[in-house]
Amino acid sequence: MYTGRISEIGTVIQASPDLVIHAPKTTAGLSAGGSVNVSGTCLSAVAVDEAAGSFSAHVCTETATRSTLAELQADAQVNLELPLRLGDPMDGHLVQGHTDAIGKIARVDQERAGSRRVWIRPPKRFLDEIIAKGSVAVEGISLTVAEVLADRFAVALIPATLRETTLSSLKPDQRVNLESDLFVKSLEAEGVEYVFGIPGEENLDLLESLRRSKIRLILTRHEQAAGFMAATYGRLTGRIVE
Repeated sequence: MYTGRISEIGTVIQASPDLVIHAPKTTAGLSAGGSVNVSGTCLSAVAVDEAAGSFSAHVCTETATRSTLAELQADAQVNLELPLRLGDPMDGHLVQGHTDAIGKIARVDQERAGSRRVWIRPPKRFLDEIIAKGSVAVEGISLTVAEVLADRFAVALIPATLRETTLSSLKPDQRVNLESDLFVKSLEAEGVEYVFGIPGEENLDLLESLRRSKIRLILTRHEQAAGFMAATYGRLTGRIVE
């Protein structure tokens, strides 16, 4: 599991048969068999060379088909993140490193104070999971969705993100790895049908995500009431609630 907070930009030394990446900081925290998020795709290191500051990973056919990693060439730059460890801060949002879709950059707009707004056109099935002010991972980076239109969505990139990731080099028609927010997907996968809770400014993103999902949100006035209603409904029906 990752946070979408990039720790290092690596440089591709070799693209095939195995992907070899020069990244001293990441290599120092990695061992053979360990996981690493490479531009939004979780890979396992097959070899680690601490002296050279590089590691290698195999890109299987499934990964090559569902991500942009097969398009990488020598000297390309990639975003890198090691998995979360117990006690690590959650600076972004939970990211699996399982690419859900490949999007295409539709437009890059310059904005004030060195920021940029990037418009991405994803497949329709992915766009249905995206909401304004919700979370999305683009090339492994945790971002907030700024706007959603009929066939695309936008993310706003601040100067710090542009400096510390590869997103500063995005151009129209470039393909990028995308991953939607994990939380609601996980609830749906577990068969959760209802969520009981109190609305508030701190959970507006979650409320909007639930509104777009199959899960019904039951609003209550108190936390105790939410807990009581969830427990009672679960006992009476045997169904999963939160």
